[in-house]
Amino acid sequence: MNKDHVDPLPQGNPTGPAQPVGAEERKKDENWRQLTESEKKQYAKNVLEDLKKCRKAIDEAITHEVVRKNAGLKMGYGLCDRGCSDLDDLTCSPITGEEVCSKCLKQDFIQDIMKLYKKYGLSIAHDSGAGTFIITDIDDRLVNWMKNAELED
Repeated sequence: MNKDHVDPLPQGNPTGPAQPVGAEERKKDENWRQLTESEKKQYAKNVLEDLKKCRKAIDEAITHEVVRKNAGLKMGYGLCDRGCSDLDDLTCSPITGEEVCSKCLKQDFIQDIMKLYKKYGLSIAHDSGAGTFIITDIDDRLVNWMKNAELED
């Protein structure tokens, strides 16, 4: 490739004549030309995977924002997005953004509590006899107690 190589301007661009390509662009062009077809295909696959990851991250960010805005909103009456068989008043789950029944929402609540147990190494114990709960070190018995909580209708 000679050093006078030029890239033409896109059609309809009125900014003037074609500009010389810089050394960095020439090097990239030479490197690309030296790749085998197999290497070019692999490169294209890698770029596509990177684009998919970016798209997924964008989708997750958008979903998170929608969930954050709608968390806890009453969504109407119908079937739970998780396939529960009972018709119920639906609420937007703050975890997933799904329209869920009250039972699934309560299960999400318990899952959040379990995450807090692990995060802080603490758990909630049964009331102290004076009508209050006790916060104590995490304990398997207390974890199971919370997991088996009755989900009131």
